[in-house]
Amino acid sequence: MEGTHRESAIFEKSSRKSSRMASILAERDSIGIASFSECRASETMWAHYAGEFHGITISYRFKRLVRSTPNDIELVRVTYDDVPPVFLNDRMPDTEKARLALSTKTLRWGEEREWRLLSPKIGLVHFDDPLTVAGVTIGVRFERKRHLPKLLNICRKANVKLYEANISGYQLEYTEMAK
Repeated sequence: MEGTHRESAIFEKSSRKSSRMASILAERDSIGIASFSECRASETMWAHYAGEFHGITISYRFKRLVRSTPNDIELVRVTYDDVPPVFLNDRMPDTEKARLALSTKTLRWGEEREWRLLSPKIGLVHFDDPLTVAGVTIGVRFERKRHLPKLLNICRKANVKLYEANISGYQLEYTEMAK
């Protein structure tokens, strides 16, 4: 589960537990999240996150993404573990506890190799460098008639390469499309 945690025995018995947990959960629920994966050719990722191959993926130049996002944005590598993180009865700010919970997932999701962009608020995050986006890939079941003309136009104007995913045996292959 997203944002899951455990509480230490001392935290559990704390007289401030209820108010601290309310604060941590409010912080967690106010953080904006964008998820990224290191895995381009994962059928599981396409099926789960791109609407069973109907959607798109956007490839980013990682270093440019890091450099061009605002200072209040944090890019974290997700940690995968058998147990959720433990909240201690310490002085760690509630915002940090919320971010800790949001940057940890169960080992079963480890194949995602996920990174998360965490923003102090939900909504769009703008980056300054137009070369941050490296490419866009359409899924095997992408609705070409409905969406492709607009997507081609956007990619052409932004000078971003457009690819299409195809299934070849048990592999995904990517072919650059003509603009």
